[in-house]
Amino acid sequence: MEYRTLGKTGLRVSVLGVGCSRIGRSIFEDNRKQARVLLENAYNAGINLFDTAPNYAYGDAERFVGKVFAERRDRVIIATKGGYCFSSSARYAHYLLPVIGPFRGMLFRQRVQLKHRSRKRQNFSPRFLRENLEQSLKRLRTDYVDLYQLHSPPAKVIESEEVLRFLEDSVKAGKVRYCAASVNSVAEARLCLKYPIYAALQTAFNLAEQEAATEVFPVARSSGVGVIVKMPLARGLLTDEYRIMTGPAPDRHEHVTRERRRQALKFLVSEKHPSVEIASLRFILDHRDVTSVLTGTSSPEHLRDNLQAVEADPLPGDIMSRARALQKRDLVVCSG
Repeated sequence: MEYRTLGKTGLRVSVLGVGCSRIGRSIFEDNRKQARVLLENAYNAGINLFDTAPNYAYGDAERFVGKVFAERRDRVIIATKGGYCFSSSARYAHYLLPVIGPFRGMLFRQRVQLKHRSRKRQNFSPRFLRENLEQSLKRLRTDYVDLYQLHSPPAKVIESEEVLRFLEDSVKAGKVRYCAASVNSVAEARLCLKYPIYAALQTAFNLAEQEAATEVFPVARSSGVGVIVKMPLARGLLTDEYRIMTGPAPDRHEHVTRERRRQALKFLVSEKHPSVEIASLRFILDHRDVTSVLTGTSSPEHLRDNLQAVEADPLPGDIMSRARALQKRDLVVCSG
């Protein structure tokens, strides 16, 4: 495993991290039997960064991370977040978890539509963030988190004096080592870079969304801010599973859509990079301004595949040039 320094924090972080959004029991999935195996396998492979949040699987993700690493706390980097409440439907649905088992397969097939109907709710008041952090510490079985991130904060929250004061106070109290933000846009990332309290950024970067490489990475480097990449496979766009994100079951048109994506990305695949997924992860890792890439998974097998990207050689220069020239329109085909 390769390790890089997370900006000015000095933390040595594995270049591959585990995003824990799919660990635990939710209305759509129940992978508790695999969760411990997945986390143990990741740790044994040299991964030391585990990224979670209070709203992942109704707190289950934090509980699993806390349980698995309670006796090895000083050997892992735990990142959690604050700012999200349960969505409008989730705050009721979690009461049904004990009896929802037989219906989980049906709900999983409808998850995109159900998520669209559910309204996301955020709360960045210092009082809520403080209570949220205390609950996270209990679930994680720790006195502190290594990286505390605002979870998709809007611009007004990023620069809020009250929020900045809360972050500073949490560091002074020893409950947080370093603060960061998980942002949804390049503009929000650049705004964070104006405030020294944000020691790291979690931002989207992949073959379909490359703006961060020119608009964020150079400024982050000069400011000593670490970069953690999320959505490395563009929410499934760079895999054969993308059809799940587009609604109905695949028909002939969707098959053509996927085939065109394959053709657009075919140049990435070689003996040393045997799949688009491995090459896509390698593309990100070959950007030295990136400290770590988070891959969300609930499967030990998927984790093993992701680890191949760390072991793979860097992409050749001509392939990197072609990859940098890709545009999102090259990969997305209208299915309407």
